Amino acid sequence: MLDLVQACEGLNFDILLLDVDLQGLNLSKVLQILKKKKNKTAKVILFVSSDYNENMLINAIRSGIRGYLLKN
Repeated sequence: MLDLVQACEGLNFDILLLDVDLQGLNLSKVLQILKKKKNKTAKVILFVSSDYNENMLINAIRSGIRGYLLKN
C-alpha cells in the first residue's frame, strides 16, 4: 500500500484507477493518505470484478471513490 502512495506522490494525475483485487489494498487508508497529499483534486475510480461485494462499494463511495467500473 505504501508503494502505491509513494508512487502517486511524484505524479500529477487527474484520475487514479485502482483494482480492488490488489493484495493488501486498504482502500480507506489509501484514500485518507491521498487526500492529505497535494493531489487533493484527483478522482479515484475502482475496477471491480463481476462478483463484487455491494457493502464494499457503498463504503468506498462513502470514503470518496468517485465511481467504479466492472471488469467484465
